[in-house]
Amino acid sequence: MVVIVLTTTKFTLSPEQWVTRLARRHNKQLPELELPDAYYEGEQSLSYMHPELLRRLDSRLRSVVINWPPTHCGLVGRTLGRHQLPAGR
Repeated sequence: MVVIVLTTTKFTLSPEQWVTRLARRHNKQLPELELPDAYYEGEQSLSYMHPELLRRLDSRLRSVVINWPPTHCGLVGRTLGRHQLPAGR
């Protein structure tokens, strides 16, 4: 006769402890999760110009953000809305 006894605390957390554990993991991932959202909203940090140039040009330079992601995603969504994909693919 073989008796297997599993003694681990890995899966013996209470529901509240699981929520706390998952919330901590999620909070650690927030910076990398917010980056794509910032690009989609057009709020990404623009670091395409050397800091020295930005300092010298000061207020004479204005950043322009062309917000392509929503435009492209909207186009894809409208296109897929018009053309139904074949079932089972």
